[in-house]
Order: sequence, then structure tokens, then C-alpha cells
Amino acid sequence: MNATTSTAGSTWRDGAVKTIGRVLLTLMIATNVIVLAPAAVFCVITGQYTPIIVSIAFSGVCWWFLLRTLRALAEKRRAKKALMSATQN
Repeated sequence: MNATTSTAGSTWRDGAVKTIGRVLLTLMIATNVIVLAPAAVFCVITGQYTPIIVSIAFSGVCWWFLLRTLRALAEKRRAKKALMSATQN
């Protein structure tokens, strides 16, 4: 495998990682809207605030997981680029 094939493969993977990240982010925002909006309305109508507290906690855990996953993917990509750069020099 030559450098061109390797670079093309990593470029394709980088694009896939970006796309997956964008899809996950969009799904997370949509889920937050779908979960948090009805919970907020329910809390205002009934005066019970437990559902919104649980929804916010769930949202926080989901965001933490998403950001942790995206950070790990970015670190992996940076390490791979650094390795490729070091081996080419």
C-alpha cells in the first residue's frame, strides 16, 4: 500500500467520523427537544418538577457520553496523523 492509498483511506475515515459526529449531535439535540419540552410543559401544568429534573440529568449524561466519544475519536485521529507524519519524515 503506498502513501496515496493510505492518505485517501484516512481522508475517507476522517469524513466518516465527522459525519457520524454531526449525526450524533443532531440526534442528541432532537432527543433533548423531544424529551425536555414535554417534561417542561408537564411540570408547569402539574407543578411537579421531578420529571424535568430527571430529564435534565438524562440529557446531561447523554451529552457527557457524546462529547467523551467525540473527544476520543479526535484524539485517535490526531495520534494517527502524528504517527503518519513521523513515519514520513
